[in-house]
Amino acid sequence: MQESARGSAILITGATGSIGLEIAARTAAEGAVVGVHGSRPESVGGALEKLRRRVPAGQFVPLPADFRENGAIAALVEQFVADAGRLDGVVDCALGGPSGTLREARERFERDYVASVLQHHRGRMGDAAQALGIERTNLYRKIKQLNIRWTAD
Repeated sequence: MQESARGSAILITGATGSIGLEIAARTAAEGAVVGVHGSRPESVGGALEKLRRRVPAGQFVPLPADFRENGAIAALVEQFVADAGRLDGVVDCALGGPSGTLREARERFERDYVASVLQHHRGRMGDAAQALGIERTNLYRKIKQLNIRWTAD
């Protein structure tokens, strides 16, 4: 039995490519708010035009971001959460040039994501830990492990 995406907020990286675009269309058709990521504003705009033709009632959040830039992932996640109200899932279809090992890429994503959640919750550790689905003590450990530096607004 397939679970519906209705009411979810799903971020799709690389949504401007053929696979990402198809996933974005199907996810929006199921009723999710869909974050449409691409590396350039022009490509995101083109993808949005196609998606709106296919799913006129779809809810889309445009998210141009070049993941090669430091902090781009954290800013993208923060923008999506601000616009959609939350983040329920990520589908990674981005085909950017690989940089480093898989372990290093995972660590960069995890660092940016945790920092973004901390920023969103203005440093309230209990709220941030709950949003991340981890215990507060594990959040402190992650911050130290990933060498996260953040400031509360």
